[in-house]
Amino acid sequence: MIITNKKTSKKNRFSEGEALIIKQEKERKAFNEKLYDLVYNYPTRNKEGFVNEEQQILIAMFPKMNMDKYWDAQSHITCMMEEKTGQFIIYHCDVLTALRCGLENRDMHAHEWD
Repeated sequence: MIITNKKTSKKNRFSEGEALIIKQEKERKAFNEKLYDLVYNYPTRNKEGFVNEEQQILIAMFPKMNMDKYWDAQSHITCMMEEKTGQFIIYHCDVLTALRCGLENRDMHAHEWD
């Protein structure tokens, strides 16, 4: 076995690091776009958003999500009520924010409060 101590120049290390950051940003942007599309194109029975059953089906798609973070984000929302059934309708933007919090295992950011 031959071991070489090949050193990488600082310029190359910076370039490699920069390339990795750019790749991660592109992947995050693509994921966020897919998540946005999933939430806003989800076939809800109310154009305004999700009733609880629809929300449960959606979050079941993400079994490894931190549900505590998801529901914590849901506790800071504004919603409306469906007249016929008396169920709450959770706006798309609030479901999207809660999904991001649960998937990223984080609390809501200040700019996400409505």
